[in-house]
Amino acid sequence: MQPKKLKLNVMTKTALVSSATTAWAQGQEIKNHEGAPAYRRSFKEQVLQVLSTNTLSDTFYVKKEQLAQETIGVLMEAREKDPRYLAQAIVRARNYGLMKTVPVLALALLSGKRGLDPKVFRNAFFKTILTPDDLRTFVDFIKGTEIPGRAGIGGIVRDVVREWIGGISEYHAIKYGSMNSEGFTLRDILRLTHPKPATLEVNERFEWLAKGSLSGDTELNPSIKALQKLKKATTEDEQVELVRQGKLPFEVVTPAVSKMTKKLWAELLRNAPYMNLLRSLNSFQTNGVFDEEEYVKIAVAKLTDPKTVKMSRVLPFRYFDAWKAYGNNGASNPRIKDAIREALELSFLSLPDFGKDKHVTLGPDVSGSMDNQISDKGTARYIDVAGIFAGALLKRTQNSLVLPFENRPILNQDFSRRDDILVTAKKISNIGGGRNSARFSDTTSS
Repeated sequence: MQPKKLKLNVMTKTALVSSATTAWAQGQEIKNHEGAPAYRRSFKEQVLQVLSTNTLSDTFYVKKEQLAQETIGVLMEAREKDPRYLAQAIVRARNYGLMKTVPVLALALLSGKRGLDPKVFRNAFFKTILTPDDLRTFVDFIKGTEIPGRAGIGGIVRDVVREWIGGISEYHAIKYGSMNSEGFTLRDILRLTHPKPATLEVNERFEWLAKGSLSGDTELNPSIKALQKLKKATTEDEQVELVRQGKLPFEVVTPAVSKMTKKLWAELLRNAPYMNLLRSLNSFQTNGVFDEEEYVKIAVAKLTDPKTVKMSRVLPFRYFDAWKAYGNNGASNPRIKDAIREALELSFLSLPDFGKDKHVTLGPDVSGSMDNQISDKGTARYIDVAGIFAGALLKRTQNSLVLPFENRPILNQDFSRRDDILVTAKKISNIGGGRNSARFSDTTSS
């Protein structure tokens, strides 16, 4: 499937800039998408804001098409004014902000800058493209977007894509190598860039990506070998052993076998990456894996291991999604539910402690626009995320006031720093959209 063209509304040789940027340049009042007065951000602040918080999906106040044009406008202006700064901001947004789509789009736009220092682009590319999905998204943008200054996937773009895919691991080749993926597949990228494999192992991985199978019986890529055998295995014991030997991921096991069994699910649990475990808790529960004490212990230990939580870099609202989805399972195990809550608490351990001497006011937005879902891949809403972060910050302060606001502050709410983060998030979501409007402050009496 070829990606749809993302039309850039570039009306002159200079970049289209956002309405806020234009208004500022002309000395006009800055307004947000609701039409209310907004803060004036510097150029660099706008770049960081776009890369670290923007979405290319519909929001409450503005459609995705307008958001895309405004995002592209700021990024194109940054490309022309200070491409080195843009490259640094892209890397920061991807690695510290844990954003993906907009930084990868920005990288694609940056590639069209004439005279760009190749070392700057190359450094940004290898620090931004972290997974094969990032690579596929990048190529989608390069081939499916009209980028000023770039015609296709030649030059430095071809060189860095070749180098990246030339170092692809066996695990990544298996996990992301499906020929049925939307947009450009890894096979498509091989055909576009024609990389030369540096080793026999990589040559076999290229063959696997290109054909979906290997012509010989290999010892060089044992996981691929195990997967090929798994597709022909006829007994459950043989299937379980092959999954164990090859350390095969969920994504390739489920389509490779005719019927998933409790033993197969249990084996997948043993080696499940953290995010996969979090997303698959209901599957493990439904298929009886958590009927066995051994697997409950494995799941709880992995979910609540501080080092694993930190290395997973799972965004806090993903824990909320998992907790909500698993909690709605009538047969859910209370120890697993508690492990999700504990994991969410652990994910905020790196937050600074504000100490005893600082008085901190936390102001979560609870207006109607916050009721929208963040994405179609989960159930978390913007107000849930606001509540999660408010709950986390509350636990790191000793003199604090939580002051939810809509068009006015909402007073007299019952918040405690001893509450779990999810408890505070629930309290805040219950206020959302003025559902507790009787407690609005009376500004006329203040």
